[in-house]
Amino acid sequence: MNYPAKYFVLEQSELPEVSGGGLLDVFDRVTAYTFQNQFLGSMRTAVWNCLLQKSLQPTVDWAKDFWQMSLLRKATFLYGGVRLGQTVANYWKM
Repeated sequence: MNYPAKYFVLEQSELPEVSGGGLLDVFDRVTAYTFQNQFLGSMRTAVWNCLLQKSLQPTVDWAKDFWQMSLLRKATFLYGGVRLGQTVANYWKM
């Protein structure tokens, strides 16, 4: 194998990506991305329909649907929103 002549030092934040983690880390990563995508997709649809219809009714309908969801579904949506917020916050830290 050909190894590079120069190596670089990994930052502390990059180490879990490289070294992997436990089974719980994998579960958290998979579920977090899934819930984040569900949350983002539903909100994106509501906002897009608001812009197309030039009214807030799609957002109101989304809120009504949210409150009619089961407790587990609400928890996954809220977790997806939190993970989305963490992703945006980490992006702005750069």
